[in-house]
Amino acid sequence: RLSVDEDSVPTIWGSSFLPGDPSWRRKATRMTPFGREQMVFLSHSSLDKPEIEEIIPLLNGMDLPVWFDKYSIALGDSITDKVQEGIQQSSIVLFWITEHFLDSRWCKFEMRAFIKKLIEEDVRVISVLDRGIQISRLPLFLQDIKCLMREERTIYQVAQQIASALRPS
Repeated sequence: RLSVDEDSVPTIWGSSFLPGDPSWRRKATRMTPFGREQMVFLSHSSLDKPEIEEIIPLLNGMDLPVWFDKYSIALGDSITDKVQEGIQQSSIVLFWITEHFLDSRWCKFEMRAFIKKLIEEDVRVISVLDRGIQISRLPLFLQDIKCLMREERTIYQVAQQIASALRPS
């Protein structure tokens, strides 16, 4: 079980976030990126939201601000406008690649947008491949970028490896 000191995790939830307490999702209403200037865009299938929602407080606790649709898009906002804005503002993308991700047209649009951004700008791409996903299934331009194989790693171990890769040396 993950043990995190509540004070070490900068959140907008304050004392209502308790690691290991699944009710934090019900208590959090909206999250906006905070922390460092480099924002991490979490590209994922909506069918994988439970895992993504577990990694968000861990990444934020490791000083990695995230753009996550559920918390970065307010009621009444245009979803496509906000996603495009999130992509434009993000200097890092985390592709959470599962079978659901590979089957999602929306995820493919996000991936294309970040490949274009990768070619034209300085953007960091981190791909986390779920168990059984082969690199050869990624677009050609992403196959050359070292990715994290999920294997038997816990969400906490994945978050630690992502944070280590993104911290300046």
